[in-house]
Amino acid sequence: MSKSKKNAGITDTTSAKLPMMEIQPLMSANAQSFKAMAQAQEHMLRRMATFNRELFKFIDRRLEHDRKTVLEIASCNTPEDVYTACSKFFESSASHYSDEMEALASLYTEQANEVMEDTRHQMEESAAQAGSITGNG
Repeated sequence: MSKSKKNAGITDTTSAKLPMMEIQPLMSANAQSFKAMAQAQEHMLRRMATFNRELFKFIDRRLEHDRKTVLEIASCNTPEDVYTACSKFFESSASHYSDEMEALASLYTEQANEVMEDTRHQMEESAAQAGSITGNG
């Protein structure tokens, strides 16, 4: 009887043998891929935390500045004093926001460069791994 039986048009291949193949190189390649993905995720989360820390420090500084301005306005005796306090507030706010946007842009640029370097490194490791699997490395 053949290894493949026909039963009402359905082929039974349970007794057919699969060709032998080396599984270890494939497992090694998958391990490298999972490692690369885990490292990329860890780096992304670290960068997000750094960016968010900077942003929240800025928010904290701004709220403190706002609080002091409210106290300053509350102690004003004339409309001119209120105008002066508000003018100082808007001028310093514009400066603070401008400085913070510059700091965030610099941080973003630095992190984008890190991502490019991480990607280059992972591509080199993947190419080396692929070369070792195919025997070209």
